[in-house]
Amino acid sequence: MTRRPFLCLFYGFMSLVSMLLIFLFSSQTGEASALTSHNFFQSALGRFLMSFLPLLGFESPEAAIRKYAHMAEFAFLGFWVMLWMNKRREGSKSLSAVYLQCLLFCIMYACTDELHQLFVDQRACSLKDVLIDSFGSLVSCSVLYALFVLRERRRKNA
Repeated sequence: MTRRPFLCLFYGFMSLVSMLLIFLFSSQTGEASALTSHNFFQSALGRFLMSFLPLLGFESPEAAIRKYAHMAEFAFLGFWVMLWMNKRREGSKSLSAVYLQCLLFCIMYACTDELHQLFVDQRACSLKDVLIDSFGSLVSCSVLYALFVLRERRRKNA
């Protein structure tokens, strides 16, 4: 399995924590989610980011923070799942296969997250949100994939 079972368990646990946090945030009603977004924009960071909203084409600060928050949540999910799957990888499984499995897992979770929102008051299921969530996972998985490839090349050359 792995030489460091603790790390494998830790990465798996953090993957589950990320999934739980995504589920909990998606369980908020539309009104509660808007309030969370509004409170963020009252902070100093939020006020700074508000100056960029017109450039990015968002109609409101709440819409922007919701989209970026979902992207960040799924970036963390992709990060932890990629670490976990790579740690569990057997010698015969390629890193590319792990990368694709991780992306597929995160995309499927993004789909189930959107389906879950159909059952939450004032929330909706959106293909656009699935794409935004998937993009967050794509970024973090791709960065880790590149780092793992570099590490493997250095080990071969050493």
